[in-house]
Amino acid sequence: MIPKSGVRLSEEIMLKQKRWSPIPISSGWNRLRNRVLRPMTVRLRSHHLLCLLTYVGKGYSAAFVANYDVIAKRLGRGEDILIVSGPDDICRPLLGEAEPHCLRESAAGRDELAARDVGKLLARPIEAGVRLSLDAATLAALRAAFSAGVTREACQGCEWAGLCSTIAAGGYRDVRL
Repeated sequence: MIPKSGVRLSEEIMLKQKRWSPIPISSGWNRLRNRVLRPMTVRLRSHHLLCLLTYVGKGYSAAFVANYDVIAKRLGRGEDILIVSGPDDICRPLLGEAEPHCLRESAAGRDELAARDVGKLLARPIEAGVRLSLDAATLAALRAAFSAGVTREACQGCEWAGLCSTIAAGGYRDVRL
């Protein structure tokens, strides 16, 4: 049953949570409505769950930073995360390079370590196909563990580790998520 507002009850709940945009339901709109009202998902590899914690707008290139800014905003609006194996939405601008580091074994190794440590912290498996949300409580727990060094093994050998340590030591000032 569709109420007078033209939005189904389950959709009204999602609208209150500001996860969907309303579109009037009428014949011919169902396909568009399903596409537009479907919550979006950010595809992330496991170690990027840690990188997001200290992202302050610095990166490999202007295109990389612009893309990362969009992802941080999407996550800040409450979009879900789908854990993937290998390159993800953050990696996208780097995949055109001759030898993108996203495809190296070192990145895959970081994924394994981050999945293990974040999984222990959140008491749930972090592996390809898992969906999760970064609400305020989860972000706070991840940042506290990161600051304490509990989830930092994946960061060993990363060129950004020093910057991330400085940001964590500064109380995560100026982070974009």
